[in-house]
This record gives sequence, C-alpha cells and structure tokens, in this order.
Amino acid sequence: MGTVKNQSGAGIPGAQMLFEGPQTHTRNRNSNGGYQTLDLIPGTYKITVTAFGYKPKIEEGVELPATTVVKNYILEPQ
Repeated sequence: MGTVKNQSGAGIPGAQMLFEGPQTHTRNRNSNGGYQTLDLIPGTYKITVTAFGYKPKIEEGVELPATTVVKNYILEPQ
C-alpha cells in the first residue's frame, strides 16, 4: 500500500504499477494516487510505476514480505 504523487505532493490518478517477480500483477491507482496490493506472493519484485506525462519510476530488487509494506512514489514530469 502507498501513494503515487507528483513533485507538488498531489496524487496522480490513473497511475499504473507493474509488479514483476514470483507473480506478475498490475494495479491502477485511485483518484488520490493511493494503491493497495494485498494478494502478492512474498518475494523479490521489480516495480514499475507509470503515468501519462511523467517519467517512469523503476525499482528493482524490492523485497515484499508477507506483512504490510508501505511504498510511496514521486514521479517527475517528462
């Protein structure tokens, strides 16, 4: 769970997150930029965050345990 925001701190509606690892999963953000992913298998993931008009944010080697993890992202304009 967490948020996807711009540099001003506003949530980015419609941002997408791709989780690639033991399981591949895509999530769309809500209108406030918030997301929640409860059903991922624990393991090491590559997380790609994209939104129209923003540079993609890629984070590799992210360890997601069976417990709740908060990951917040800030995207920069293209």
